[in-house]
Amino acid sequence: MSVFKQAKKNWDSYLLCTPTLILFIVFMVYPVFYLVRLSFYQWDGITQMKFIGLENYARLLRDPIWWKSLKNTMIYVVAKLVIELSLALGAAVVLNSKLKGKNLFRSIFFLPVVTSMAVMGIVFVGIFSPFEGVFNLILMKLGLISQFRDWLGEPSTALYTVIGVAIWHDLGINMVFFLAGLQSIPKYLYDAAKIDGAGSWQQLLHVTLPMLKPIALIIVMLSVIGSFKVFDIVNVMTNGGPYYASEVVTDYMFKYGFAGRGLGANVVAQQGYAATIGMGLFVVIAIFTFIQLKMGRIGR
Repeated sequence: MSVFKQAKKNWDSYLLCTPTLILFIVFMVYPVFYLVRLSFYQWDGITQMKFIGLENYARLLRDPIWWKSLKNTMIYVVAKLVIELSLALGAAVVLNSKLKGKNLFRSIFFLPVVTSMAVMGIVFVGIFSPFEGVFNLILMKLGLISQFRDWLGEPSTALYTVIGVAIWHDLGINMVFFLAGLQSIPKYLYDAAKIDGAGSWQQLLHVTLPMLKPIALIIVMLSVIGSFKVFDIVNVMTNGGPYYASEVVTDYMFKYGFAGRGLGANVVAQQGYAATIGMGLFVVIAIFTFIQLKMGRIGR
């Protein structure tokens, strides 16, 4: 059957899909093409647009803050990937056992996820405050520090403090994903492993992890893409400071797109350059996703 005849036969189905398709084109496809076009222009969002060709891309490659923000974003992605997913998997394995009160613990772990990241960031700014912040008070009581520290104001600790809060916030959702994967593993596989004399650790290595691989690849991909797009918690907690020590690509893009604070006085919006930063991030995410998909196919 030809494509035309098939479309004619199922015209009612295509008609029902039309509103969703229109919304997808307007809010997903068109912005992507507009972003590509905008990256070749100089524009402050108000005055006449000026075509400058590849000048924005050349500027991006020479921009030390772009490379700094990209490096910080990479650190953020790797830290969340390794630490958060390891903790989420561990929590899921424990909560999938016959632990008493496991439903309560599941709710406790998941509770931060339903809270706005921006609101959570504001709360933790107070917790990490160098002036009577709860975190400093606890460390002082435990004898781990001798004086209060500005965890968000020191270049050596700002980024890692933000990463810690982000891990705490997102841990629950990945735990739920892993928990769903664990509960889909047939029980007879564990029974067969026990008959063969496999202990708990061997069952984890030879049954649980291999069976979790399909959903783990999806979780990793979603985690990587989501981490590359981090914005709200960095903007709220540090605004990329101090001295761009915690700057990430999306926050840097926002500052140029809307002349946000942090670029200095008398800086106007540069939406063309902001679009170029967005294109740079798109290329990085595409490369990471391609590598991950390739690795997933090789491992089959």
